[in-house]
Amino acid sequence: MSDVGQWPDDSFGALTLARPLAVLTWSRPLAHWRRDIPPDLLTAADHQRLGRLRREQDRSRYATARALLHRAGLIAADLGLAPPGTTVRLLTSGSDHGTGRPVPDLPGWQVSISHDNTVVVVLSQATVGVDTQGLGSAGTIRELDSVFTATERAWLAAHPRDADALRLWTAKEALLKARGTGFLSDPRRPENDTLQWPGVQLAHWRPLPDAVAALAVLDDEPVGWPRGWSVFGGRDPGTARPA
Repeated sequence: MSDVGQWPDDSFGALTLARPLAVLTWSRPLAHWRRDIPPDLLTAADHQRLGRLRREQDRSRYATARALLHRAGLIAADLGLAPPGTTVRLLTSGSDHGTGRPVPDLPGWQVSISHDNTVVVVLSQATVGVDTQGLGSAGTIRELDSVFTATERAWLAAHPRDADALRLWTAKEALLKARGTGFLSDPRRPENDTLQWPGVQLAHWRPLPDAVAALAVLDDEPVGWPRGWSVFGGRDPGTARPA
């Protein structure tokens, strides 16, 4: 784990954005995280948090996110965006419900984390939020339409595919994470509308074949989305705007 080219399995992926400056990393949760992740990558607060988590699945996701954050810092340093040998840890981690933004110990950068069957970490110089869901979780989303605005509900009714429901849900969660409120803010408020609120830019990608992820960027400057990503909001998902 000390070298940027090494990862315990073949699920690791990464990319960088130029507008805004950001490094994205993702992986399956590491089943053998105790073996694969050096203990010194975890802070005392991390070890305490891991001790409070009851399910091994949750511990694996949590520890994997910390390792992915470290890897994002190494990539940033390799690109000259951060000091050489940078080890990024979190000063505060936010909450289990997406409220409060994680704060890294790297000045000028922000972090967003999401995990389901895939763990995704974004290290960015802009205000961002990320959410990922496994493709198998689409079935229950349409039953949760009370969290959507009238515009979003109309869009969902007009787009019956499970993939569409997943795109809307992940976009909503990513936006609420970028806001720093999670669902403690009324998700139906106008500023939490994923389809039409100014200054909100959203796009989706597939970090792994059975997962979808959404990235929300709160910035008026156009985002240089990677080729193949699907822009969401103001147009139907599936229309890609290459960087």
